[in-house]
Amino acid sequence: MNKLKELQSKIDEVNSQILNLIVKRNQIVKKIGKHKKEKNLPISNLKKEKEIFNKLMISAERKGLNTKFISKLFTLILKQSKVEQKKQK
Repeated sequence: MNKLKELQSKIDEVNSQILNLIVKRNQIVKKIGKHKKEKNLPISNLKKEKEIFNKLMISAERKGLNTKFISKLFTLILKQSKVEQKKQK
């Protein structure tokens, strides 16, 4: 296998791992949504969201990642989390 194909194969593996982690996260999000509904808690918690973003930005910066990209990525992830939580019965 040539070097490029080998590297692309590794990217495919990482992509699969990312999707599996999103599935795992989504399962937890659904449980959180169900708990919030049972306890009559609001879906949004701006204080918690701010804490999450602060931790993520610090971690991303330490790891040399583009914080604007990470911010956009997790904005989408958190938005989808709220959608999933609202679906819970």
